[in-house]
Amino acid sequence: MKSSFRIVASSFLLLLVAAAALPFVLPLREGKPLLDWRKLTLPAPPLPTLGAPDAGPVSVYRWQDAQGQWQFSNEPPPEGMSYELQIIDPDANLMARLPQQVPGSRPPVTEPTAAPLAGVAGALETLEGARNVQRLVDEHYRVQGEQTGIR
Repeated sequence: MKSSFRIVASSFLLLLVAAAALPFVLPLREGKPLLDWRKLTLPAPPLPTLGAPDAGPVSVYRWQDAQGQWQFSNEPPPEGMSYELQIIDPDANLMARLPQQVPGSRPPVTEPTAAPLAGVAGALETLEGARNVQRLVDEHYRVQGEQTGIR
């Protein structure tokens, strides 16, 4: 039963693939196939837009209601309520521009945020700190191994 179903399903799939390929290989009266593989293209995905196309700046009103909740709307609040009006331009770039570097020039030198460790004493201090970290990691693995039974 399973093998006959498998044969029917495989035959149907083969027939479907052949039917899909026929317009690309079967020549018509002019000797050319109906469709050409080289002319197939995918449609370009639509670009995301903010609001309506060609929309200009949007006015946003912000105010606090009697319960203390902040309200936002594109319409002004009721009479007598104080509000802030913000104009939002959907075409504006919200990210700050990165500083430009002239080709061939060196990037600006910045001062280190922390003073480097000096000489042998600094190297010994760094080495001692690394040993302390290693001790903590070893202790962590030891405790974890005891709790889980994995060593």
